[in-house]
Amino acid sequence: MWSSTHTVVSDVPSEVLWSRLIDVARWPEWNRGLTSAELDGEFSTGSMIRTVTMDGQTVCSRIVGMDLGRSFDDRTDIGDVQVHVRHEISEVGSHSVVTFSVEVRGDAADEIGRASSVDLPEILANLAVSAAAASPVR
Repeated sequence: MWSSTHTVVSDVPSEVLWSRLIDVARWPEWNRGLTSAELDGEFSTGSMIRTVTMDGQTVCSRIVGMDLGRSFDDRTDIGDVQVHVRHEISEVGSHSVVTFSVEVRGDAADEIGRASSVDLPEILANLAVSAAAASPVR
C-alpha cells in the first residue's frame, strides 16, 4: 500500500471551497492535468466522475462516500490497482483547511501513487486561488 496526504490552508470560506470542489466540470480550471471532467448524474455517492488527462487518458472514478459540505471519497480502479482519494474541507478558526489523502493498493501501488499525487500541492493551491476569485469578501 502507498499513501500520501496534502493540505492547503485558505481564508476562503469552506462553503465556497466546497462549491468549487464539487463543480466537476470546472476541475480543469484548477487541475491543470485535466482537459475535461464530467459527472454522470448528481454529485452523490455512487455517481461516476469521468476525467480526461492532458495525455488523452480517460479516467473513471466512482464517488464511494460523502459527508455533504465536508468531504467526499472517490475510488478509481486501474487493473488490479485501486486508488482511493479523500477530499476534505474543515474549518480551523477563521481559516479553511483542504486536505486530499491518497491511498493506493495493488501491485503497482508505489508507481501509480507517486504519479497520481506528484502535483497535488499545486492542485490544492490552484483550488484555493480559484475559490478565492469566486468568493465574496469575508
